[in-house]
Amino acid sequence: MSEDEVMDFLGLPILGKIPEDRWVHKSVAAKTPVVIHAPKSLAAQHFMAIAARIIGEEYTPKRYLSHLILDWFRK
Repeated sequence: MSEDEVMDFLGLPILGKIPEDRWVHKSVAAKTPVVIHAPKSLAAQHFMAIAARIIGEEYTPKRYLSHLILDWFRK
């Protein structure tokens, strides 16, 4: 579904998107939130951005070298 379709279906705005990240699976297995288990992970950075948006603060997800390398391999 597109973002517009999701917003129309839910009747709510989209606060952000969480990219696929292997650390999410690992943090679930460890029964620990990904923002605690792997705070530098791409998913954790995007969760932090959404949380900041909810409370009206600015937060830009940080891009670490590991994110850039993974992006390069995904192409």
